[in-house]
Amino acid sequence: TMQSWWAPDLLPETQKALIASAGFGVWLPVHLALTRKLMEAIREVGFERPVLSAPYPDVVNCVLDKLGLAPTCGFGNVDEVVPKVHWLAAECLGAKLGTVRVFLVAHHALEPAVFAGNRAKAPPYLLKVEHRGQNVTAKVNADDLLFQPMPISSGRVTHSLTAASALRLIRALLGNDETILHAPGPNGLPGGYPIHAGQGCVGLALPADWSEDEAVSVNERSHQFDGILSVEADGTVNFADDRAGVLREALGYDCTRLPPADVEERATELVARFAEYARRHGVER
Repeated sequence: TMQSWWAPDLLPETQKALIASAGFGVWLPVHLALTRKLMEAIREVGFERPVLSAPYPDVVNCVLDKLGLAPTCGFGNVDEVVPKVHWLAAECLGAKLGTVRVFLVAHHALEPAVFAGNRAKAPPYLLKVEHRGQNVTAKVNADDLLFQPMPISSGRVTHSLTAASALRLIRALLGNDETILHAPGPNGLPGGYPIHAGQGCVGLALPADWSEDEAVSVNERSHQFDGILSVEADGTVNFADDRAGVLREALGYDCTRLPPADVEERATELVARFAEYARRHGVER
């Protein structure tokens, strides 16, 4: 990425809160630009092995798919939420973790709401819990478990969760057997899903009563909770004006529509304008 996601957290509290009110989606250009270059290079040389992406894969991989450049998968995000529900459900049932399975379709935008226990501001999602193959979603009150407050430290320390997610996915992809886990942006889809991974490939691993169209729709509708109105067929991204307006007023950066051709230029501008804003408020980067 051209700017780490935690950079705005270095600002004084007032400015930090202001920039946070824009949401995460407005930072898409800085996460998309380099991943696109990587995927263009990979296509040019004919590399045919799995490629995993870290920066904002719930949306980046979706945009790249419109350009024929989707990575194999992302990691983190939805996969950082599932263990919380898994552990709490097993505890509720008095069962071993290995006998409990969680299925969650959810967007990056859900994660902050989940760890803060803020159900009122949560995007849509699909959640199912099974115990030894039996549906126990209602029995364990799975929605309550999802939003049970379980605060985690903020900033770079959370990278340990993301690293664990990446390692598990890499091990699965290198194996000969299929492993069921969760990941964002598989094969260019928006948001996160249960997937199977093995022998260098990934695919959706949805319960029989969830259709792929339904799962994709949930995540497409969730984009707006990160401040993204839509991703067009050619990869152009439209941002909510109220979210884009935060950066317009604070940084002088005005972007409500992002065509693929403009990504690198807008990313460079956004990084420069944020750096200048940070300096004005006593943060040297």
